[in-house]
Amino acid sequence: GYFVHLSADTAIEESDSPYQWDNAGGQDLCFVRYNKYDRVKWSGNFGFDALDYAHGIIFTKDGKVIAAGESNSSSAEYGLTNAGSFDAVIYTNSGQNNRKKIGLSFTDKTGAVIQAPSTIRIAKHQEAEILAEGVYVKETSPSVTDSDHAVTEESGHLLFSSSIPGYRVLSVTIDGCSSASLNQTYTAAELKELILSYEQLVSGNTTITYHYQMAAAAEKIGYQDGIYHDSGHGYGGILSLDTTITDGKISDITITGQSETKQYYNKAIADVIPSILADQSADVDTVAGATLSSKAIKDAVSRCLSHASAAVVTAQIASLSAITDPASEEYKTAVNDALKAYYALDSYGRTFVTNYDLLNNASNAIGDTSIKTVAFSYQNAAGETIKSSASVEYSYGDPVNLDPPMIRGYQAAKVTLEGMKDSAKNKTIELTNEVLSLSYDEISVSDTKILYQYEAVTSLTDIAYADGTYTGYGKGYYYDTFEPIEEALVPVRVTFAHNQITDISVQENWDTKE
Repeated sequence: GYFVHLSADTAIEESDSPYQWDNAGGQDLCFVRYNKYDRVKWSGNFGFDALDYAHGIIFTKDGKVIAAGESNSSSAEYGLTNAGSFDAVIYTNSGQNNRKKIGLSFTDKTGAVIQAPSTIRIAKHQEAEILAEGVYVKETSPSVTDSDHAVTEESGHLLFSSSIPGYRVLSVTIDGCSSASLNQTYTAAELKELILSYEQLVSGNTTITYHYQMAAAAEKIGYQDGIYHDSGHGYGGILSLDTTITDGKISDITITGQSETKQYYNKAIADVIPSILADQSADVDTVAGATLSSKAIKDAVSRCLSHASAAVVTAQIASLSAITDPASEEYKTAVNDALKAYYALDSYGRTFVTNYDLLNNASNAIGDTSIKTVAFSYQNAAGETIKSSASVEYSYGDPVNLDPPMIRGYQAAKVTLEGMKDSAKNKTIELTNEVLSLSYDEISVSDTKILYQYEAVTSLTDIAYADGTYTGYGKGYYYDTFEPIEEALVPVRVTFAHNQITDISVQENWDTKE
């Protein structure tokens, strides 16, 4: 990557321009940072009421700009006075064009990482809307989009997708915001209007963790024959394709539009498409050296398959009208089967089910509900509340995960169940390393309560390590000569045996970049 600086007395505010700056008055010092592919990573300006220039510039490892120049401006806010004519001035910024970092993590219900963490940045003119499908970075004023991220562009928004084939989002935990009320766990249903402003973020501390459960495989729902069109975001932009389903199987994948670099695109289609056809699944390996092109193909096919499964569910719901007796067991069974199929779809697939209202009405007609609420509470040994209680909604077929949340200074010891459908299951369970869960059918509509009891922990030596190999991620940089050109997450494997760390290793071939 490389950097340039210039002076300008104009403002660039067009939303489709890669360059963005306003004007403080007179000539401003403007910075532009490019990546090694000549794409603008960020741009901005700095200046006061008169003329500001730079004659030399350096960039530090943490992204800060330090420039030496001259100015005849004055600024009471920055304590800048003009001694006459032009004065020597040192300029600096806070790095990354005043963007704040948000860390994204992706875990299954046991807390195991199922996708490498990533980092996104929010600028002053942006806000983050948190959805079960991912994080929308929304523009609150005209601004440049960050072309270094693989994103889906939609109505001027950027979506950092949390979609993982084979999984669906159960809940999302937000931590590290400046407003403590935002730092909590939200069910997927609670994320409808959750928006984080730039001011509410704490750079490097705000984290968003998506918790997933294994979705019922789409193959169990099946695919309806037809040709489905969708897209993914590659290195060069949007990649579009058609996926053909014949006799319930993926029979053909045809690229209909793309702007990828030829050599990477050719590598991706030569490997990824045959793999998908052979495995009958979009969950195949990406191609080394063509990661973004591979991911674009996989994402587009995955979305097509969601659409094809949704068509099966739509037909299943429509068939309910053919049952003449709504009071019959046949009708009730058909409604419950349709509910199970609907909730087995991922959130994207559900958007293609056009007759959900019919299913919802049918569910209400048979006196059933597709939503159950469980109350969770957290106490110490003295019975004192140590974490705010929460009510969590579960959709039809969802398991209720009994893994206790981590609370600093405490270790979960027991969980007490109350209000279960079967009163014999109202009991206290000692918590171990075993993953516990309840089925949707075991909990009542609104009476089930789950109480966690915690013991105080004074040090890490009070907690044993479970045997196994675990992967963690640390932040590093790619360097070009002496300049960091891009942040990277380095995966490290740590092995535990008999309560001891027995091995630490950096995963080989963890990335294709030099």
